[in-house]
Order: sequence, then structure tokens, then C-alpha cells
Amino acid sequence: MDHENAFNNAIRRSGPRPGLWHRVRPITRAQVKQELADLVAVGYRPNSALYNTYPGDILDARERVAAKRAPEGHSELPAQQ
Repeated sequence: MDHENAFNNAIRRSGPRPGLWHRVRPITRAQVKQELADLVAVGYRPNSALYNTYPGDILDARERVAAKRAPEGHSELPAQQ
């Protein structure tokens, strides 16, 4: 009986609980396409991964986009996950 209660308690505790993933809003396809367009506009080339520059190239591009948006009053890009 004690093992059964311990098992049931473990199952209840392992279930979904509110956390960070509950607070993050889903990203739409349009938002992803816009972010890629913004990255390309500041010089990021998706095919440059062939030259072994990933992730440095996309991180640099994200910083350039954030710097470009800052004077416009936009928030920075979301943090990488």
C-alpha cells in the first residue's frame, strides 16, 4: 500500500505544472518569417552554415537587428532557447 501511494504521489508531482513554458506565447509563422527577413536585411545568410560559422553569424545578426530596433522603440529579440 505504501508503494502504491508513493507511486501515485510521484505521478501527480510529475504532471504539468505552471512554469516558464506556460508564460511564453507561441510564435506565429508570420513572426518567424519576419525575424528571418530582419536577419537577412542586416547581412545574415542562412546558407553560411556551410562555412562553419554557425552560431556566431546568427548571434551577430541578432545583435545588429536589436541595435537597429532600439532607436525605433522596439524591444530586443527574444532570448535564445
